[in-house]
Amino acid sequence: MAAGIERYSEHPIAQAIVQGWEGPTPEVSEIRAVRGHGVLGVLADGSQVWVGNRRLLESLGIALSPSVEAQMQALEDRGLTTAVLGTNHHPLALLGVADTPRPEAAQAIARLRQQGARVVMLTGDRKAVAHHIAAQVGISEVYAELLPEDKLARIQQLEQEGTVVMVGDGLNDAPALNAAAVGVSMAAGSDVSLESADLVLMKNDLNRLVGAQQLARATARTVYFNLSFALGVIVVVGAFALAGKVPLPMGVVAHEGGTVFVVLVGLRLLSPPGSLGLPPALRPCPIPSPTLPVQKKVGLEPFTATVKMCRSLGKAMVNTKTRGV
Repeated sequence: MAAGIERYSEHPIAQAIVQGWEGPTPEVSEIRAVRGHGVLGVLADGSQVWVGNRRLLESLGIALSPSVEAQMQALEDRGLTTAVLGTNHHPLALLGVADTPRPEAAQAIARLRQQGARVVMLTGDRKAVAHHIAAQVGISEVYAELLPEDKLARIQQLEQEGTVVMVGDGLNDAPALNAAAVGVSMAAGSDVSLESADLVLMKNDLNRLVGAQQLARATARTVYFNLSFALGVIVVVGAFALAGKVPLPMGVVAHEGGTVFVVLVGLRLLSPPGSLGLPPALRPCPIPSPTLPVQKKVGLEPFTATVKMCRSLGKAMVNTKTRGV
């Protein structure tokens, strides 16, 4: 029954439930997802079926018995995300889903901290589950039991403290991804998160985020150096030209030579990762979202928007959620 109502959902918990059931599934119609709560539907006999968390139970006016509450708490203390399945106003089953971190998460978070990033977890899971996962990946600052609007409010609060990069791949992460200075999603994330993100990690590897941050810093440095060098050449050569001290051939060489020089400096960003201080395993693969150009979000010209995104990604606090880790 749970697999029947969850089979059309993109939520990681829903996908885990569907993958864990190998038998036949009942037909469920009028499926409706309630953000941050769960899913409701109607069975063939007309009865309502639902699966969700405590918030959904409260909205439906359903109270669990003390023994079921104790079982839920025991599962959550073990780091499992819980959900209750029921029909009409009668709970039928208690589900526990292991929310395991990505294999590379701990290494990526450690590297981000080495680069000076502050790592924060934002998640809609229960506090016990969130702290269990956070301990495994090395995150000490955790905000749990957040609805999508709560994540958005937290991002806005963190924006007052510094530049924020939001990493997430779920449906409930979309508002926060759009509000952050830079939103980063995984290629396997939900369609809404991909639409809302500025960068997409195409290989679903958080280590790529570390490489992207290093590449962003190198890009920002290169842009500032090239602009300073080009303006310096114009000022120096222009001053001597006004004084009649620069022959025409030398002026042409200075102008064209400076152009070639800044192009060659920029091309260094395309060199092998080792020359930029990036180990091959961390070769970045960030791309702007094809449906949400960077300049559209920040309201600037494409060139300025690229510099702004590089600066943001280069000095950001990184905010992440449980399944984004």
